[in-house]
Amino acid sequence: MRAITSLLAGAAVVLAGAIWFTVRPADGGRSPLDGPLPASAASAADWLDPTKVLDANLPSETAVTRSAVAVWQDGMPVDLKSFLRAGVRADTVSWTADGKPVAGGLLDPGRRPGDNHVRGVLIVARDATEHAEAFALVLVPPSTPRQFADWLRQERASMQWTESLPPLYARLGPNHSNPEPAACRPRMWPTLRSIHTHYHPGAAYEMRSAIRPDGSGHQATYTASGELLRRGPSAGSADRGSPSWNIFRLIGHMRKDVIPWVWAAQLDGNPVNPARFYSNFDRPLIRAGQHIQDYLEVRPTYGPAHREVEPGRCVDGTLP
Repeated sequence: MRAITSLLAGAAVVLAGAIWFTVRPADGGRSPLDGPLPASAASAADWLDPTKVLDANLPSETAVTRSAVAVWQDGMPVDLKSFLRAGVRADTVSWTADGKPVAGGLLDPGRRPGDNHVRGVLIVARDATEHAEAFALVLVPPSTPRQFADWLRQERASMQWTESLPPLYARLGPNHSNPEPAACRPRMWPTLRSIHTHYHPGAAYEMRSAIRPDGSGHQATYTASGELLRRGPSAGSADRGSPSWNIFRLIGHMRKDVIPWVWAAQLDGNPVNPARFYSNFDRPLIRAGQHIQDYLEVRPTYGPAHREVEPGRCVDGTLP
């Protein structure tokens, strides 16, 4: 019995380490969204309705720079012609989805995407002169908008836990070291590590605060030069369930903080899926829209009493 208990404990530690420290995306194979676009598809939008096809506003390693979202409905095709500007003759435009012709511009959505997942399709519209425009169509399951709306409503109704978030260090210490002196009591920011993750594009370092009695904590991210990232997806955010080596805390963090982040990104038109126990997205973000803004409203970078601390000082502002 003792051997079995030890084996289970060891397995839990290994699984925890896989979730907590594995931040590079899994190699899920290349997608048409990752490949080069048709040369003629790089021009400005002439045909596509800009209110339905979203321009990217984040740096991306993918070829696609625009996207649109459609909620999967059983047996209901996606009318690609609805993405055209008013006045554009639909009969002059032909469509392909991942390189395959789409008859009449009516795309068969295929099988329902799995919960918390999407299917990204490279849509190319082309006229008789071979001028083309392209965008990523992100098919989300019906569960995603419903679950995100329910989660957001519940979180907005219970924000008291963010009121005592610890302040952030304005930059890292010398040689990218922990800016909080080891002699500070209590230590408020004990964890510093390097990261490379699509969850926080452009961030090179992450700090996490000590976990509070209610299980929450704070996260701060920094550039390669050690400067604090203060806004948008690149910045850190508060966690309702702060992660640690404890497998139950990791699961709580995934359920309370990470999966809703996945929903927000997908609903904003990012053709991303979770990889390796939700440790990362499988490809970079291309857009930050209203859903990501809503997420960061309830998972803020700063607490209500916004304050930054200089390296070498304790969180209370004193020298150790």
